[in-house]
Amino acid sequence: MKQLLSAILLLLPGAFVFGQAGIGTTSPTSWLDVRGSSSATIRTITGSATAAFNDQTLIFTGTSAATLLLPDASACTGRMYWIKNASTTLPTPALTIDPAGSQTIEGGASYLLDEPYELVKITSDGSNWSVMAADIPVPKSTTAGGSWEEGGNTIKTIKSIGTISNYDFAFLNNNTESMRLSAAGLLGVGTNAPDGRLHFVSQNSESGDDYIFTDYSSTTTAGLYLRKARGTVAAPANLAQGDIIGQFRVAPVYNGQADAQRRLGLRRLLPGQRNHQSVGPALLYFEHRADACK
Repeated sequence: MKQLLSAILLLLPGAFVFGQAGIGTTSPTSWLDVRGSSSATIRTITGSATAAFNDQTLIFTGTSAATLLLPDASACTGRMYWIKNASTTLPTPALTIDPAGSQTIEGGASYLLDEPYELVKITSDGSNWSVMAADIPVPKSTTAGGSWEEGGNTIKTIKSIGTISNYDFAFLNNNTESMRLSAAGLLGVGTNAPDGRLHFVSQNSESGDDYIFTDYSSTTTAGLYLRKARGTVAAPANLAQGDIIGQFRVAPVYNGQADAQRRLGLRRLLPGQRNHQSVGPALLYFEHRADACK
């Protein structure tokens, strides 16, 4: 006991009779004033675990979902934990933080860390756990910078925003999804299941049923251009005689599905032969049902 007391007195040379203590200073300005760096325990977990009394920072590096159990908040008032999901597995396995019994974390029954490198700092208030800080740091790279700010960002090169895993990217307005970019690269407005490269859906909104393209210019009239080529983007190739250059079709819903056999359409073919029939130059084909007329 005498040795322990002597050690404490050596560590606290600036202790005063009214309770302030200083480490590295003889003039402490707070209950505990440390003029220098400090260290605390760091524990790495790879699966489900329980936060202990001697933990401060817990880092999860597991490859599958796990749960971290917290101690009774009423038995450790003021205790703080830093918890981070540092798993490198994609998609990121979720780490669920569970309080004891019916206690809560920031009013919720649990707290989920399911984003890459997501972290949270929690503190016991004597009854439940409160979130004091939360963040999702983004490692900087040639394409990814730090977190995006709502008020705008200053960038000096091309950066990326979106997903880095095989999941759709949803856009919300008023907490409701209004647009989605699928994992296959299909963009849907008003639908969460786009069927084409660009898919618009409007429902019960007369003001939203029109698709308007506005152009302001004194030189070129606004136009909708459909460009067609064979080959690939990297190596486009010329069309062959009789290929369809472009088409515009209107198909009704019949018997619960869009009926291509009852369509109205307009298409243009490259001059030449198609289906053993001669196709003349500069001809437009108007379609009704499965038939065509010039």
